[in-house]
Amino acid sequence: MKFFNNTNIFTSIVAVGVFVASITVNAGTLQIVVDGYDSTHGSTLLNLFSSKSTYDANEAVTSGMATPIEGRATITLKGLPDGLYAIKLFHDENGNEKLDTNLLGIPKEQYGFSNNGGSFGPASFSDAKFEIKGDTQIKITLR
Repeated sequence: MKFFNNTNIFTSIVAVGVFVASITVNAGTLQIVVDGYDSTHGSTLLNLFSSKSTYDANEAVTSGMATPIEGRATITLKGLPDGLYAIKLFHDENGNEKLDTNLLGIPKEQYGFSNNGGSFGPASFSDAKFEIKGDTQIKITLR
């Protein structure tokens, strides 16, 4: 009994190729330029969120890190589907991988959000959200 002939095999290969191509066509690169550093010690740690629920739960879909050079750092995230996202980041000057705060909970280290949101406290998802459509670049200024 013969299940596949050359035409079926060719059709299957083409279908798989079209499917894979359709997945990668919608995957973009996000470049985040961070500036406003008070010092160049340590690293900048970034979390990217894909919804209000992941943002509020602090469950990042991906993360990135960069070392500031001459007051600026660039973090590149690849393979991101088009959609709405938000970013939280901070400059981890002492390398302990957490945002240090004082007794009142006020950050001792610089931080930022996409759209430079959060003028009075942490930015909400709606203040920080931005759209990725293909290759995208955004700028965040530290506070």
